[in-house]
Parts: sequence; C-alpha cells; structure tokens
Amino acid sequence: MINVHYMGRMGNSMFQYSGAWVLNRRMGIAVETPRFGPFSKTGPIPGARQETDGEYVICRTNILDLEKIEREFQGRRIKIAAHLENLQNFLGFESELKELFELPAYRFDSYRFFKRGVRDYEEFVCDPIGPGDVVVSLRLGDFLEPLVKINPPHRLLLYDYFRIAIDRISFDRLFITSDEPFHPFVNEFWEYDPIIVQNEDPYKTMAFVTLFNKILISQSTFSWWAAFLSNASDIYFPIPKTGPWSNHSVFGIRDLDLRVNESRYHFVSYEEGEIYQYDGIPERYKNPWQIERDRR
Repeated sequence: MINVHYMGRMGNSMFQYSGAWVLNRRMGIAVETPRFGPFSKTGPIPGARQETDGEYVICRTNILDLEKIEREFQGRRIKIAAHLENLQNFLGFESELKELFELPAYRFDSYRFFKRGVRDYEEFVCDPIGPGDVVVSLRLGDFLEPLVKINPPHRLLLYDYFRIAIDRISFDRLFITSDEPFHPFVNEFWEYDPIIVQNEDPYKTMAFVTLFNKILISQSTFSWWAAFLSNASDIYFPIPKTGPWSNHSVFGIRDLDLRVNESRYHFVSYEEGEIYQYDGIPERYKNPWQIERDRR
C-alpha cells in the first residue's frame, strides 16, 4: 500500500499523488491517500495489499525508479516523501492525469474582477474570456520570504521577466491571477491595463487559468499544472536565471525536468530575452537530465 506524505503546497501535492497513481498503474500497489481538493477521482485506489512489515520510503528524488522500487521495496508499505517533479515519471499517462485532475466548472460570474481606478483597484463586471485574451499566473506568496534554507526567494519572477513575452505576443486583454493579486508588485503591469482576479480559492483560480488560449506561467508547480491541464494553444514557460528550474545556479535541481515537448509550449529565457521552441533550447539552458532525455 502507498501513503503520500504531502510536501509543499497544491502543485507539489498533485505531483506526489500522481506518483502514487503511476505506481498503482504499473505495479498494482494500492493507494491509501485520501481525496484532496475538488478532484473527485483522487483518493484511495484499490490494489494488492499483501504488505510485509516495515516501510519503503521514496525521498530526496524527482525520479520514480521503477526497477529499483521493484527490486528493493519487497512488499513493504511505500511512503512517498519526494516531490517527483520530472515528466519521465508520467510519460504515456498525460491524458489520464488530465482526467484525474479534472477541475470543476465554476460559474464565470462567481469570480470577482478589478481594474485600476482613480485611487486604487475597483471592482467591475467583466466580459467572458475570449480567444485573444492572455493570463499571467503570477506566483508571489512565500516566494517573497527572506533568504532562508526552506523558502529562499530564488523562484521569484516579476514584471521584467513576463514583459519579454507580453511585448512579443498580440492579445486583447491581459489578466493577472496570483496568490497575492493586490501586492504592490502587480502595479508594475499597469501600462497594460490589467484585469486582476480575486484569489478566493486556489482550485478556483487554477480553473480560471485553464480558460485561456494564452498562458504565461511562473516558476511554480501551481502555474505548471494550470497550464498543463488547459487546452491553451500557447503556453510561455520560464527558463529562469535562478531557482529549481534553472541551470548553472546554486538552486538548480539536477533531476528536475518539467519542460513539456509540445508545440504549444514556448520557452522564455530570462537571461537573454529570447523565446525558443523545445527543440531550439540551447544546451546551456539544460540540466544534465534534460540533455540526456533529448539524446534518447
């Protein structure tokens, strides 16, 4: 049986549950984890339950090494205490994961929208999302905390990064969703007359992002899932200067690989201000795992 020790917030938890789900599909091991959020297809999953004594812990890795697990776990209860942020774990299951994490349909008029007024942001009635609208999934929150071991601000991407893509694409209206939508950093986008969406609930906010054809994401698993679960035709994915998605920085993670090899993904270099398709990303912006994957 598999237990998931959720580490981090919503996006991280979705990767950890996905890992347990994949182990159930590939090895028949039961998943004990309860349902979380509004995802009705998550929760306990039946499977083989002939556990021996002890526990096999998967930790400090982003890779589900199935051969190693089959060789070493020997029927023990499995505990997942790892982030598992690598697409290699889920290849072949992409469509099923989208079904697993199907978001509920929220009424559009249940969202609250704001625009810059005379003194501050003012609420207004917004027309439904159109195909020419673009959304920025701006992750702030604990990314702004002081430089400490647990939450360094190395993942933070602000206006100057997003402007690289915004200035190169055509769009009708620019929307911003964020865990802190009224933070002063949001004011930097004012020249684009942005529409701010109230963050009432993370699942509801994620569902809102999936409504768009054009999505710009932060260096955030929450943003990653929102884009991945959408039917957007264009997704702008960061190649950051620092943080776990970066390369050649102290915070880069060697076995992390969330770059999706689909034509709808565009990869934005914060350092150079260039935008690449997957096949055109220079090797200097790849970690060793990504280079090895491309050579297979």
